[in-house]
Amino acid sequence: MMRYLYHANVQSTGDAGFGALLAPFAFARRPMLPRLAGLDPAIPATLLYGAHSWIDYRTGDRVRAARGPDAPTHVEVIPDAGHHIYADQTDLFVAAVLRAAARVRGGGEGGGESG
Repeated sequence: MMRYLYHANVQSTGDAGFGALLAPFAFARRPMLPRLAGLDPAIPATLLYGAHSWIDYRTGDRVRAARGPDAPTHVEVIPDAGHHIYADQTDLFVAAVLRAAARVRGGGEGGGESG
């Protein structure tokens, strides 16, 4: 993963791509909240956030509320991680992804809990 991050940013292509997604002052050009809120309620969604990320995890709670109680929407905040959860807390990230996969397969936690 670290090799990917290096090569994505070494020629500033990562910064250029990221900048293309944002409007001035780091606002998203096409925010995710309205799009995720409109996702088919039968499709499960898991949103992962680092506890120290610049992205506010409460947005995940807003997605869950907008999708409604019948849409399986899970929000997890990974402790001691910034925006790049997979690099900051690899084991916790993998465990969270495996939990999400188990829920999709029907063998995991139910409901729309925050964890």
